[in-house]
Amino acid sequence: DLRLPQSHVDESPWKAPGDMGLMRRLIDAEGPKRRPTNAIAPMERPPPPAPAPATAPATFSGFLPSDDLLECLVQVSEEVSSMGKTPLLHARNVSSTVRRVRLLASLFEELRGWNGPLRPSSLLSLTELLSTIRRAKALVEECAAGSALWGLLQAEADAGRFHAVAREMGRALDILPLAYLAVHADVREQVELLHRQAKRAEVFVDPRERRLREELLQVLAGAPRGHVDGHSGGESCSGGGLGHGRVGEIAWEVGLRSSSDCDEEVARLEAEVSKQAGTGGLAAVSDIKTLISLVLHWKSMVPISNSTPSSSSSFPSSSSSSSSS
Repeated sequence: DLRLPQSHVDESPWKAPGDMGLMRRLIDAEGPKRRPTNAIAPMERPPPPAPAPATAPATFSGFLPSDDLLECLVQVSEEVSSMGKTPLLHARNVSSTVRRVRLLASLFEELRGWNGPLRPSSLLSLTELLSTIRRAKALVEECAAGSALWGLLQAEADAGRFHAVAREMGRALDILPLAYLAVHADVREQVELLHRQAKRAEVFVDPRERRLREELLQVLAGAPRGHVDGHSGGESCSGGGLGHGRVGEIAWEVGLRSSSDCDEEVARLEAEVSKQAGTGGLAAVSDIKTLISLVLHWKSMVPISNSTPSSSSSFPSSSSSSSSS
């Protein structure tokens, strides 16, 4: 007989199935049931991520989208490539910088027409190139629009800045994976050649500019410091062994060959005073004011014609001016 004993059935709490109150009291007395420590919890799978749109460009933190980045590179490289004639000062450094940017422009044009994704290293390299080309553009514009005489005094410092731009360009190309970019073979060879040249770039100061800078420093040493002579006499700058022939030769060499050129140079020097007042200190401001005085002296004392210094009696040579002084 498989029936339970009557005593066991009588003592069971389930004797009266209809008594739900008793059942609830028993459950409350036991408290919440705890899962055994060795019990295996059922696996809960997270919902699958929503698929990204097929047309969404790949982006990385801190980088522009590849399409926008390439558009910026093409635009700024075209601006540098289409700049006007090379200035008289820093001619070699300016032309070398513009040539490098033109070589990179062909690479940017081809990458803009490529629909494939760019590697993170490519995005990093192109981002660095964008920053470097913008610096190169600002440097070339500064040399073209700035004061000629002040730029002559800053010849060595500006040469160092051009050198820094070239080296930064080389470091950016270090991480550019050309082998994984769909570009023509001739473009790849040009970029590789540019990379090697940028890595070997050295500081270059034109010997002519170095000589003119030394002569201008000698003129500044004999001129009244920080004096600006606005009237037409200019006697205050004619003493102290300062011959107008030396000033005239320097002015002619840096492009001050007409009265309007002198007026523009004075305006640029005055703008440089405001710029250097907060950064260059009193010494730089004093030098610039002395340069203004020299330009006004040159404009008032020497008749400026269309002839070159060597063919006009108004522009004695360095030997004659030094012997006369």
